[in-house]
Amino acid sequence: MDCDTLKEVVKRKPVLEFLVLLCKMLQLGTAPGKALLTASRLIALNKEDGGVRPIAVGEIIYRLMAKVVLKKSLRPNMLAEFQLGVKSKGGVEPIIHLINDVMEGKAKGYNYITTVDFENAFNSTDRGSIARGCLKHASEFYKPARWVYDEPAALVMVDGSIIESSEGVRQGDPMGPLLFSLAIREALEKLKRQLDESKGPDDPPTTIMAYLDDVYILSGSKLTPEVIADHLVEAPVKINVRKTKTYSVDEIRTTGLQVLGSFVGPLDAHLTDEYKKIDDILLEMVKYLQGDSTATDLDRDIVALPVRLGGLGIVLYEELMDTSYLQSRDNAFEVLINALSDTHALFRSPSPHAPAVREAEDDESLEEQTPRVKPKAKYKNKNHHRHQARLTKIKRKLSTNQEAARQENAS
Repeated sequence: MDCDTLKEVVKRKPVLEFLVLLCKMLQLGTAPGKALLTASRLIALNKEDGGVRPIAVGEIIYRLMAKVVLKKSLRPNMLAEFQLGVKSKGGVEPIIHLINDVMEGKAKGYNYITTVDFENAFNSTDRGSIARGCLKHASEFYKPARWVYDEPAALVMVDGSIIESSEGVRQGDPMGPLLFSLAIREALEKLKRQLDESKGPDDPPTTIMAYLDDVYILSGSKLTPEVIADHLVEAPVKINVRKTKTYSVDEIRTTGLQVLGSFVGPLDAHLTDEYKKIDDILLEMVKYLQGDSTATDLDRDIVALPVRLGGLGIVLYEELMDTSYLQSRDNAFEVLINALSDTHALFRSPSPHAPAVREAEDDESLEEQTPRVKPKAKYKNKNHHRHQARLTKIKRKLSTNQEAARQENAS
């Protein structure tokens, strides 16, 4: 069954009632038709390093059932505070901002960042660890997880041949990220305790952040992959020592570091230039559609002016990036306060007994050391002022007839 068919059939009350019943039965671990519902079409996606990522596309009715159970039963305290891979606000962004803050020296004492890589993490996770993680931290998911994973499930290849999935969680299963996170929670919490016990006396507390199987360790002293592997020897997944890397913060300041699909490092000026190139291409396309090949600063302003003010309303990337970055940072800060308030000086909430004002260190203001969550209205006001300034500039350059046309477009 495909999505369009499902949308049509759920308009019928008996079908909708049946699906509701099926979701309730999945929650109880008693749903019928398990062999059919857990079967998946296996697709192999090429990875950048030359490997293959197996994605299991399951039956749409099962995917719907799993998402309903997740929506109904998932609670934030089921996951470790440092695990941001399951319905966490901002997704990967808090980790990126945290590493960027470390690189900029805002988190004192953190000199090294270690990226931990696991071998075929999702597909090789010990299912016993999944069961134990559910029982200890998310008991509501024990029965659904047992229903899905206590027996091998069919994976159908493109040529029609079938192999069985009997280990780990299937990438493509809506419950997969949660179950994987529950399986490795104890191992990562134990890793943090062990690293804190062995750290130097002047080192800050070890900070671990994870987005599913992408794990980052922030430390004062250098960690080797072999040491981390020794601590994770009992983990439900195997560490890939060859791909686990430790970088010094000074090195990242020079060369940069790829983090969760983004980049942390000294590229601000280069990126600004790249954004301007994108804006130039957009402007050239607008002029091409007009049958004109020349573009002026006035054209750029009219293109970027909101439609309600008589412009085209095409947002310029060069202007958008600062606002987007700041808003992303503020959202990330809220997540990091909850995840790191007990260990990370940068995100520690002030004690109720602490003095209202304390001396700033290294001649930096307290405001610079401790970012504050800014209201979303601030970004709207910034855009409003930018648009008004642009409109004033446009009015000075337009002829009487052109201004009349702009006002007509704005009406």
